[in-house]
Amino acid sequence: MAEPPALPMTSLFNSWNRAGEVTVHRGPEWRTCLPRFLVVGDNEAERREIADRVVLHGCSALHARGKDALHRLATGRVAVVVLSVDVPSPSSLALLDAIRMHSCVPVIVITAGGTGDDHVASLEAGADDVLRKPFELDELIARARAILRRQSLARMAEDQRHQRTFRFHGWELRPRTRTLLDPKGAPVDLTKTEFALLTAFLRTPRHPLSRLHLIRATRAHEDILDRSIDVQIMRLRRKLQRDRSGSSWIKTVRGFGYSFNANVEILD
Repeated sequence: MAEPPALPMTSLFNSWNRAGEVTVHRGPEWRTCLPRFLVVGDNEAERREIADRVVLHGCSALHARGKDALHRLATGRVAVVVLSVDVPSPSSLALLDAIRMHSCVPVIVITAGGTGDDHVASLEAGADDVLRKPFELDELIARARAILRRQSLARMAEDQRHQRTFRFHGWELRPRTRTLLDPKGAPVDLTKTEFALLTAFLRTPRHPLSRLHLIRATRAHEDILDRSIDVQIMRLRRKLQRDRSGSSWIKTVRGFGYSFNANVEILD
């Protein structure tokens, strides 16, 4: 579809609404394919300025104060978070950590100051990139697109990898046919939720997974609540107890979630 003609600056975008969102006045088909930025910071004028510039560059944007960022992430489809800070601080690093606990969305920190160590701290707290103010908008957009491109390629590779068969202690999980075989080759019936849980565990063995992560892994299949995730884990444990060691594979990580403590092999 050809790009719509340029509009006069006075009619290029909607006025800011109460939700802090602005989008280009183009047809719905055009708008839905744009990457959406969430600009986060305590300075409202600066947030709006950055968001306006992002919109004029052909993207859509939301803006929010730091304390509202998680709500914005939960209620809207966001491709990239731009976190504006004067200098990386304990509060901004705590916000980065909270975003990482709730979302895998890329985060680019833009900062007016700070040392190399401050930038390293931001990256270690979960930022995907750090830019120093003043910055060129073209560079911000290019960095965001590069991150999204890498994510897309990684997801494609991950999808291909996880169509392969998982083997652990003689058991086999075959995602293509959604089949679980015990060490004697007998099929084991799994519900959709149990299959999703076991797949999540086998993808990251010996790595603690939070209850939130496991809920999200199953949400595409069933409406599962936090209070019922433990019941689903218990049922999966019982089905793995055909093997004497199976009851010890799914370990409870107190106050966090669970981990799958078994050696997992991925077959071609």
